[in-house]
Amino acid sequence: MGSMSKIAGFACSAAAAAWKRPCLSPATAAASRVLSPFSSSLGHRTTGNSVTTAAASRILSPISSSLGPRTTGNFASTSSAVRPLPQFMAIVHTRMFSSKPRSVRKCCCEEELPDSRIEGFIYKDCIPPESIDWRKKGVVTPVQNQMDEDCWAFAPVGAVEVISAIKTGKLIKLSEQQVIDCNDLSNGWADGGHPHLAFDYIYRNGGLVSEEAYPYVGRRCPCRKISSAEMVTIDGYQFVPKNCEFSLKQAVANQAIVVDICLDEQLLDYHGGIADDMGITGKPDHSALLIGYGKTSKGQKFWTIKDSRGTKHCGGIIHIARDIGNRCGAFGIASNACFPVKTSPNSIGTVDDDISIYVKMYGECG
Repeated sequence: MGSMSKIAGFACSAAAAAWKRPCLSPATAAASRVLSPFSSSLGHRTTGNSVTTAAASRILSPISSSLGPRTTGNFASTSSAVRPLPQFMAIVHTRMFSSKPRSVRKCCCEEELPDSRIEGFIYKDCIPPESIDWRKKGVVTPVQNQMDEDCWAFAPVGAVEVISAIKTGKLIKLSEQQVIDCNDLSNGWADGGHPHLAFDYIYRNGGLVSEEAYPYVGRRCPCRKISSAEMVTIDGYQFVPKNCEFSLKQAVANQAIVVDICLDEQLLDYHGGIADDMGITGKPDHSALLIGYGKTSKGQKFWTIKDSRGTKHCGGIIHIARDIGNRCGAFGIASNACFPVKTSPNSIGTVDDDISIYVKMYGECG
């Protein structure tokens, strides 16, 4: 097992040494396209962060005065079944979206917000198969159309659906709306959020209820507190080692993975085939669910992504190029990926919001 870890590490480090194209900013990418003699012959699209009406409205929207800076730490589960705390490490939560700085509500007693990240990478010794598609295993729910900027909730909830189905043999459509409404202490603002903090809320709350119990309405509402319901639980989350497509392959060989990608014009207008940004991409600005990988009969490698922007884009399934020689992957797919860890059985629990969970654990402020 130790030798495989060394082989995996060598594979990534050797590939990184061979790669000549770094992740480029939109400005640098634009310049390179103008200066490169190959740009016109390749005919690839201009990439970078897309500007939409929704993004513009977010920039103009005032920030609530009740919001404050984010903090980190470690929370115990509040589910009725007592589960041990995972190993954790100090986390500095980085912004996944580049539209504007994020502010979040302060804890009631100025305590640090705990984090359920589990140190390390559990799949570092995995020998991944040549291909996998979790849809064929019957553990992926149908594509559902998100509203506004809810990708930060849809992708992690989809990942929890898959790992729960793999572990229990039962596929349950879970509630994105619960995460959107109730994850308000550390995440859950109106214009986007962080997928790994969605995992953190799911862990702290003791799980997620079904979509049937807490339906999606496409906007943020007050948290609906449910006193007793079947909960799909997780035991924390991990990040995939950054900028290594082999590590990403190891991870998705075992479960679905949340990835952040640069949603450029090519992906916004995707209608089939294998999308390739030609090694030039902007910063990731959209979260999606990685559900497989493979290669065509002609040997072209690809990733398979479930995209919550809806079924109008080839049924909500996108294929993007894999192992293109760019250290962060096509559209930045290997730059920031995370997944839920599940070892405990599902249980009966409650739906609560972050503030109430915090008060239950630490008490009211004096």
